Amino acid sequence: MLFLNLWAIFLLFLVQLKTAMCKNYGDAMVWDLALCHGHNYVIDGDLVVRNDTKGQSVKIRLNLKNDFDNENKYSCKFFTKVNNKSKQLLHMNAKGACTALTKYGGKFWQDVETRANIPSPGSCPIKAKIYYLDWMKIQYKDIPFLALVPKGNYRVECNLYDNTGQDVKACLTFDVAKL
Repeated sequence: MLFLNLWAIFLLFLVQLKTAMCKNYGDAMVWDLALCHGHNYVIDGDLVVRNDTKGQSVKIRLNLKNDFDNENKYSCKFFTKVNNKSKQLLHMNAKGACTALTKYGGKFWQDVETRANIPSPGSCPIKAKIYYLDWMKIQYKDIPFLALVPKGNYRVECNLYDNTGQDVKACLTFDVAKL
């Protein structure tokens, strides 16, 4: 419930900032995209972002050592720089990591699932397997969450926990600029 209340406050804050938001929310850039590596992590792999004259593309090798389901808890923190200091804007912390990825990833995540041959796109769990995606253009307009983000530079840190919420099983970090 606390998560929903914080989320509602954040959305109201963004509505107040609508004049500062991009008219074309597809204008964005990602860099320093990385999966963290750990001996007991259930998700491992490589994520590469390539820049070219047509925009950005992503190449993914994703090794799911266990089924990815809604028993996993997740935590995502969003930071920005204020006076050269990192300031946390939002902390999403909930159960249901698989559903959240589908919900917040939108058409972009659907395209990843389809192109990486993930069985039953849009459903959970995602079966344990190594999945590959070879250079898919990133369409930022297809990521619904990005439409709510005002212009600026952000750092995102996400952790996936076991069902107790204590043991980190995977992490993803990246920087994103909303132009």
